[in-house]
Amino acid sequence: MNKVKFKISVTVKVASLLVLLFGCFIAFVLFFQQDGLISSTAVLLLLFAMFIILLVYLHFRFLSPIEKLIKALTSIDFDSDLVDCTAVDMLQENGAFEIKLLTVKFKYLLDIIVDRINQYNDETQKSEHDELTGCYNRVHLNRVKSWYEVQPNMFIIFIDVNNLKKMNDIYGHEAGDALLRNASNALKFWKSYGDVYRLGGDEFMVVLINKKVDFCKKLLSTWYPTVGTLNREVDGFKCILSYGVAEGKKGSSFDELEKLADDRMYEMKKRVKQELGEEMR
Repeated sequence: MNKVKFKISVTVKVASLLVLLFGCFIAFVLFFQQDGLISSTAVLLLLFAMFIILLVYLHFRFLSPIEKLIKALTSIDFDSDLVDCTAVDMLQENGAFEIKLLTVKFKYLLDIIVDRINQYNDETQKSEHDELTGCYNRVHLNRVKSWYEVQPNMFIIFIDVNNLKKMNDIYGHEAGDALLRNASNALKFWKSYGDVYRLGGDEFMVVLINKKVDFCKKLLSTWYPTVGTLNREVDGFKCILSYGVAEGKKGSSFDELEKLADDRMYEMKKRVKQELGEEMR
C-alpha cells in the first residue's frame, strides 16, 4: 500500500511540475514580449505548441488507456451463458501509473466475477435441464412460471409419447431412452418459438409467449404431420405423439392451463389408441 501511495504521489508531483513549468514558460514568454524581444505571433505559436504537447501527453497517458479500458469492459456480455472477458485480458497496461493500476485491478476483479458467473450458469444449466433430452425441466418451469403468468398471452401444448412404457417393457430402458431422444428431436422445431420442457416420464410441454393463437395453431398444424411414428416399424407397435392445447391471457393461472392442456391431450390419446386398436393403460 505504501508503494502504491508513493507511485501515485510521484505521478501527481510530475503533473504538478509540468503545470508549474508551463506557467513559468508563459511568464517567461510574456516578459520577453514586453521587452520587444519576441513578437506576439511567436508567443501565440509557442503557446499553441505547448498546448499541443500537453494534449498529446494527456491523450497517451490518460484518455486513450481509459477509452480502451471502457471499450473492453462494454464488450463483455454478462447475460450470455458463457461470459467471455478476453478483450479485457488482452488489454495492454499502458498510460499513467493510476491507469495501469486500474487496468490490473479490473482484470483481477473480472476474473473472479466471470469465474463465479460461469460457475453459476453451469450449475443452473445442469439443474434446470433434463439430462437425457436437454429440454428444460420442472425446476426451470417453477422458476419462470410466475413470469409466464404476467405476459399478455401464453399458449401451452401438453405432449405425451404413446407406448413409452411398452417400449421399456419389451425392449428395455435403452430403447425407451432412444425413443425419448427421438421425441425431443421432433420438438426442436418449437425452440425457435418458445420453451420446450420434459416434465418427466413420457410427458413434454411447449410454452409459447406473446404469440397470436391463430399463429400458434398454424405452427401446430404445420409441425404435427411431419412427426409421424417415432419408433421402428419392426417393433410391432407405434409410438406417436398425442397433444392438447390451452391458451390464456395475462393473469391466467399457469397450473390451470397446464391441467386443461393435459386433459385435452388425454382425450386425443384415447382417440389415437382407439384408432390403433390399443387399450388405454
